[in-house]
Amino acid sequence: MNHMDDFDLQILTFLDNDGRMAYSAIATAMGVSNTMIHQRINRLVEQVY
Repeated sequence: MNHMDDFDLQILTFLDNDGRMAYSAIATAMGVSNTMIHQRINRLVEQVY
């Protein structure tokens, strides 16, 4: 089982502030690709965080 890291916590902070925030907006704010955000969120959902 993987654990959440600081990167995951940053993503969750963005979504906590605006649950409808686009993955692209999160990616831009964090300076990473949309794909990376999409993969991280999918992993968190699959792990039932």
